[in-house]
Amino acid sequence: MSEEKARNREISDGLLRQRRNLLVTSVAMPLFYISGASVEKINLLGTIVKIKNSEIAMYVLVTLFVYFVIRYWQYYNEENYIQGMKLSIKEHLSRFEREYLNSKATREIKEFNNHDIKIHFLDSKHRNALFSDALVDDQPDENVLPFVKRCSFYLFTVDNTRNSVTDEFHLKMQSAPFDHWTRANVGPSHLAFYQSSFVYCSLLFYIMRVWGWIRYMFTESYFTDYQLPFLVALCSAGATTYTYFI
Repeated sequence: MSEEKARNREISDGLLRQRRNLLVTSVAMPLFYISGASVEKINLLGTIVKIKNSEIAMYVLVTLFVYFVIRYWQYYNEENYIQGMKLSIKEHLSRFEREYLNSKATREIKEFNNHDIKIHFLDSKHRNALFSDALVDDQPDENVLPFVKRCSFYLFTVDNTRNSVTDEFHLKMQSAPFDHWTRANVGPSHLAFYQSSFVYCSLLFYIMRVWGWIRYMFTESYFTDYQLPFLVALCSAGATTYTYFI
């Protein structure tokens, strides 16, 4: 019986090679500058090259570092699973926003406690990646004040909803306090959508996105596979620059 893997993807050999080169130079470069280590000899294709000026080796190391950053970036963009990684990042960044907006919308429709009743945000940034965007047109949130936006959403029943639930839903939507909602028949099956909106503070979303990045970093192997080498390289460049100029 074959062993079942925890995931269905593997990093390409080319990216693994470039990642190894980048990580090695990222660790070696600040060590040379911070510790004051020097290189006296280099084995170049079997030929021993003696270096009189040890600072030359440091400049060569920096050149190699820049080269491997560029090479890793090129292989990174050509990786087969880059699209899956982007979707994973988007899901983590938007998850808390969707939960927050869903809770805001749910406050206005607390009368409906049924899984057959769905909320559809007109701004595609707030939708789940698995949700079809073909039903309604995209409508970005409206700026009301600085860091204050108006979010519009539709309330509707799914296609396979029981007729009794659908009838009850439409009956409630015709009564107060929902009589001011706008009704629109959209889609090939002319589903009945009811539109409303609410305002929210978009500044809170920046905090949510930071938390989303942290969650992505600690829960997804995409991060350690693909983005962590960039973070190590950035820290290496910062430590080297600080040591050399300060």
